[in-house]
Amino acid sequence: MYKISAFCLVCLAFFLPASFASEKAVTIEQTHELSDHESKMDARRICFLQARKKLLTETVDFFLKQKSGKIAMLARKDMEQYVSVLLEIAAKSETWEYSDNHLSVNMTVESIFDPAALEKKILSLHQDDELKKKIQKDQDRLQTLENEYMALEKQLASAKEETVVSLRKESQVISSEIDRIENVRYLIESGTKLASDKITTGMTIDEVITIAGRPRASATCEKPDFLNYGNIWIWLNNGIVIGKIPMEKWSGPCYRYSFSDREEKDDTPSKETGSKESTEKANFIISLKSGQTIYTSTYHKVNDVIYYKKYGGIVGIEEEKVDTIWEIE
Repeated sequence: MYKISAFCLVCLAFFLPASFASEKAVTIEQTHELSDHESKMDARRICFLQARKKLLTETVDFFLKQKSGKIAMLARKDMEQYVSVLLEIAAKSETWEYSDNHLSVNMTVESIFDPAALEKKILSLHQDDELKKKIQKDQDRLQTLENEYMALEKQLASAKEETVVSLRKESQVISSEIDRIENVRYLIESGTKLASDKITTGMTIDEVITIAGRPRASATCEKPDFLNYGNIWIWLNNGIVIGKIPMEKWSGPCYRYSFSDREEKDDTPSKETGSKESTEKANFIISLKSGQTIYTSTYHKVNDVIYYKKYGGIVGIEEEKVDTIWEIE
């Protein structure tokens, strides 16, 4: 009979005192007992999948317990899917134990992350309708595959010898598909790497798209001045790249960025965008159904039109074109 014995040791701990800490660690310890016809490779995967699921749950719980800011408004399922493609989870240790004629694997998995930086990445994904749909589709498919994989492993536990080979082949096919979908996170990271390493100041928008592909999102204040590629925002002026803003320094398109905000290796002379008025603090984010993001200090609604402050005056947009309006905490 297929059995799993599991226990979970969850550690949500600051590396520094609470008022200064910037990183959190989530650690899960999982034990899995091998069944008949189950290989060590299969046991490792099952153990890791179970530990990973618990780790993601603990991480989402951590963010939702904050109960403040824009992230608290996200649905739990959305949060789980965003975290699953953004969080780096590593197996820190693995030990095997033979007891009472049973072999068990004990695995410790861990994720260390900066809550503020991860929150920005989550919100960035949420504003990208195209990427959000892809993540939702892939994660729903991944959950189905993992359920099928676990069901096959249960069948293998009591399978007759003549059916073991076919069941194992089916299990391996599902395992390969799981690996492919999980690589979505690495595709996001590779997009960031392309933008970070290959895009330089002086390039045109066309050259940027040729190198890094279509941006995941764009942000505008007076005009589309920023394109997002994962953890990097490409900063443009009149269609020409003048800098790259890392996600941890991103404060919206209406913020007046300077040379110090750019990537450290970007050594071009500083150029600033916007007028003197661009130093005005943005209090609201208006997300349009088209995927465009608008930052404004104030807005109001008259009939079916949303009016927001834009440098030099007030602009109106039909309410039906607006997806969400966030208040910046």
